[in-house]
Amino acid sequence: MLAAQADGSQQDAWRWNLYINVVIAGVASAMVNTSQQIGGSLGTALLNTLAAPAATHYVADHLPATAAFAAQAAVDGYAVAYWWGAGFFLGGAIIAALLFRRIGHGISLRH
Repeated sequence: MLAAQADGSQQDAWRWNLYINVVIAGVASAMVNTSQQIGGSLGTALLNTLAAPAATHYVADHLPATAAFAAQAAVDGYAVAYWWGAGFFLGGAIIAALLFRRIGHGISLRH
């Protein structure tokens, strides 16, 4: 994908893109992999932090706890974590849509 530079030179943009692809492709790949690993582990930890109290509160509200209530508490905790995850995803999508710059046709925040 070619992006126009400040001076409008498509050839300079192509050279910069080629430089990134050839010279620092390994670094870029390592950064993507590391970001995915850290993001996945932090996301799992955060959602588990939200699911555990929800399950605990479910059990506390339905005493005496039986095996069936414990299973339902786990499902309730997973549901809470799912909805929080959906909310984070929606928030990220909105932020990405607002920050994404479009050149030419379509939605643009720059007039």
